[in-house]
Amino acid sequence: MRLRKQLSLLALLFLLMPVAGFLFVREIEQLLRLGQEQALMASAQAVADRIHADEALLADIERANPDQSTGQPLYVFADSAAITLDGYDDDWRFLKLRSQQFNNAASPWQITLIHQGAAVVGFLTVSDSAFEFHDPRVAFPASGDFVALYDQQDASSGLLVFRTSAPGEMQSVYLATGQEPEILHTARAVWRELPAGFQIEFSVPERFFRGGVTLGVYDSQNRQWASNMGNAEINAEQLFTQLLRWPVRKAVLQNEALQNASSIFTHSGQRLRVVNNSQRVLADANRLHDVTSQAPPMAWLVQRIINDEPLQSVEREYRVGQLHAPEVERAIAQGEPTSHWYQWNQSSNLVRVSVPIKNPENQQLIGAVIAEQTTHQWLALADRAFKRLLMYSLLVMAVLTLALFAYATWLSVRIQRLSRAADNAIDEDGSINVDFPKAKIHDEIGDLNCRFGQLLQRVGEYNEYLKTLASKLSHELRTPLAIVKSSLDNLESETDNTEVYLARAKQGTDRLSSILNAMNSARRIEDAINHADFEAIDLAALLHDVSQAYAATYPSANSDKSFSIHSAVPATPVWVMAAPDLIVQMLDKLFENAVDFCNDQGEIQFSIRQQGKLAKLTVANTGPNLPSNMSGQLFSSMVSVRDANQAQPHLGLGLHIVKLIVDFHQGHVSARNCTEYSGVAFEITLPLGEEPDSRQ
Repeated sequence: MRLRKQLSLLALLFLLMPVAGFLFVREIEQLLRLGQEQALMASAQAVADRIHADEALLADIERANPDQSTGQPLYVFADSAAITLDGYDDDWRFLKLRSQQFNNAASPWQITLIHQGAAVVGFLTVSDSAFEFHDPRVAFPASGDFVALYDQQDASSGLLVFRTSAPGEMQSVYLATGQEPEILHTARAVWRELPAGFQIEFSVPERFFRGGVTLGVYDSQNRQWASNMGNAEINAEQLFTQLLRWPVRKAVLQNEALQNASSIFTHSGQRLRVVNNSQRVLADANRLHDVTSQAPPMAWLVQRIINDEPLQSVEREYRVGQLHAPEVERAIAQGEPTSHWYQWNQSSNLVRVSVPIKNPENQQLIGAVIAEQTTHQWLALADRAFKRLLMYSLLVMAVLTLALFAYATWLSVRIQRLSRAADNAIDEDGSINVDFPKAKIHDEIGDLNCRFGQLLQRVGEYNEYLKTLASKLSHELRTPLAIVKSSLDNLESETDNTEVYLARAKQGTDRLSSILNAMNSARRIEDAINHADFEAIDLAALLHDVSQAYAATYPSANSDKSFSIHSAVPATPVWVMAAPDLIVQMLDKLFENAVDFCNDQGEIQFSIRQQGKLAKLTVANTGPNLPSNMSGQLFSSMVSVRDANQAQPHLGLGLHIVKLIVDFHQGHVSARNCTEYSGVAFEITLPLGEEPDSRQ
């Protein structure tokens, strides 16, 4: 695994930083929760203390408490919304009020009541498959199905009956104790049919709900009376007689004085409610929806992080007349403050605290103050803290990661530089470059660099020794060869038949001398290269002159083989920066190689052309093709594909010298078999130079 990948895996440990930050945010959230609970508890306690200090408020709560255990009291909301009495529920759907349900009868019904000024407006829905209308011919207060409202005051009581002979406006018949029935014009009702029953929207004077009250629906077909105080199977005549003695319960109305006392302590984003000991809402100061600003962008993520477990959703859309909540029940039953957390929406929660209300005289529990507040405000603080934490964490992670990558890159560059230096220490021809770069930083990599340099210096010294070995051997062999040759010269003066032996001895000495000269030729070329100077030359003209010289001088030098020499040179100059003497020596070696391998009656071709910014020179000859196994080592030292039985010795240094000269000129040399005919072509590529100024 590479160093960068290792450091990348190490950088993953930086992820522990935001994890620690998340845990810190969660701890902050717990502290904020506790602080919010305590502050909300203090607000609720302040309202409770305000009620304790006001005897009138205590009396209002005690009067709202249930007076008996049977039946269910009617609950009346306080609302100032304008209601159009038309029998339809359009206005009521907008109010979002939770209806009271009465389902333990043959005709289940539900009702919603609101207190508006001097009247109480109600909306009644009844499930009845067959409604029987009132017969106008009957003088009795009502026949068929009807709705009755019985109220009982301290000094009087009466029965209000809503009857109708057709859909639409209903008649309001009032029957007071000991009096004849009469039409009550201050009460109105409108009847509308439903697919599975009917609905009635009505308005009655407020006094009907100031004392005990019973409201019910009579089903004449089933002779069933269903009311908030119970159900009975009875006919209409008996019902009207017994209703005047029917049990009643005080209705529960929201109290204006309690409402004003609660509103003083209610701040934006809070809700304060006062309930009696049966958890009926007597006052409701609701400012939860005052916080209308958009939730913070990261609120949902903060909620996911800080919530250990899912919370129960709280009722948001509808107002309820009776608050069923375990924390409220515990506060009223045990007399101790309680709290509970709920989910308000996707981005915030709600905390609800309950503080009991006691009668200071007998210490009886008469109700409770319920305070609620959303987490929107402190969630915005947590969101800002979380975003800052996330920003700082990402910034630190980015800086540290970049630092690690920069450090890894720096180490990789140093290692790669050392690797390239090691690769370039030995050239393709096997020569060693002892000029190894020195380390500027003294660390482990720097020490390794020094060790490589020392090793390369030792190898270079040994390689230099091998290079001078041929010269040393040549020097050592020349002396005994001179002695042998002088001795053979002395033998020439003898008269016996010694010519054959003398010729052979001289031939052997000449062969040894040529071998020694060939061994030193590569060394002489290297020395010449080190002292060569570059100049701008016309390679086309030089090639033309050299090829003409070869064509003029070669037939007299060799008569055992005949071939033709041709040159293809462009008319325009081909300028290169080169050492002319070395270029001529290179052409000599290539020509000698072509002569050795050219067949009888063959052809040697010289050509040059420009190719982009390069000059490409080609020397080709007809004859045998290159062996397939020699293409990779043809230009190496001491490599030859000639016949070993040739008279002239060949050590395989000619093409090696060609490569030395081409490399010195920053060019490239290659050999390939010709495709048009049997033979070999050598291609030398050299970079083009600039034309010299003719005024110089």
